[in-house]
Amino acid sequence: MHVMALTWAERVRTRGAAAFGCGTPLFGVLESAGEARAMFYRLPPRGVSFTPLTAGQADSLAARLAGVLPELPAVSADHDSAAVFAEAWGRHTGATPKVRDPRLRLYRLGTLTPPEPPPAGRARVLGEGISTKPLSGAVSSPRPSGRTSP
Repeated sequence: MHVMALTWAERVRTRGAAAFGCGTPLFGVLESAGEARAMFYRLPPRGVSFTPLTAGQADSLAARLAGVLPELPAVSADHDSAAVFAEAWGRHTGATPKVRDPRLRLYRLGTLTPPEPPPAGRARVLGEGISTKPLSGAVSSPRPSGRTSP
């Protein structure tokens, strides 16, 4: 599953549907052979967002949503999925939603590599006497700027 969809589902669960505007949020999962293959969500009055879809999956979703949604202002997904869904939506409804490609990327951390050489100091557990307040004031650059302060 995609982290954005899971995040929105959790927000709706904890804050309640009314916190996101009028209408009822809509979530769905495409399952095949007992496994989740794709998912979508819509928080009215916004458009629908979904994980990557094939053309066939996009057509099935558009057909299903056409019977449920009176209108769809926009679709938000990777460019290819959004384009095939918008085309399928047009075939099923005669309307063309705006295509939005948020260009979100999710990176996987493969191997954690400590810096060489390690920074000065040592790790310690936060405890009494250690301030948790952020530092205030300017932080100087470690590189000389070639200018002197007035």
